[in-house]
Amino acid sequence: GAGLACHGSPTSPAAELTVSLRAIADGAFEMRVSNTGTGPVLLSGCPDAPSFVVERRDGERWSESTSFNVMCIAILTPKTLALAPGDTVVRRVDVAQRGTFRARLYVGPDYGRPQQVLTSGPVSLP
Repeated sequence: GAGLACHGSPTSPAAELTVSLRAIADGAFEMRVSNTGTGPVLLSGCPDAPSFVVERRDGERWSESTSFNVMCIAILTPKTLALAPGDTVVRRVDVAQRGTFRARLYVGPDYGRPQQVLTSGPVSLP
C-alpha cells in the first residue's frame, strides 16, 4: 500500500498511515487502514468512519466507482474514529464490476475538508 506521513506541531508524535486493498472474494475486496506511527490519527465520515472513495481504472484515467461515508443527510451524525498507533481498521467493499480499483482515504477530523488524502495501490478483480 501507499503510505504518507503527516506531521503536526514539531513536538507531536508523527502519524503514519498505510492504506491497502486486497481482493477477498468474487466482486469484493477489503480496504485496510493501519496506523504505523507513534501518535493517534483521526478519521471521520458520515454516517461511519472512515470516509473513502473507490476508483476504477478507465483506460489511462481513474473514475469514481463508489464512495463511502462522504455524504451526510440531516438525520445522520458524523463519526470520528481515533486510530491508535498499531491499530488497523478494515472495511469490506463490494463492487458490481470487474476491473482494477484503488481506494482514496480522507484523513482528518473533518471528512469534508481532509488534511490529506491517501491512495492505495491498485488491485484487480478478475
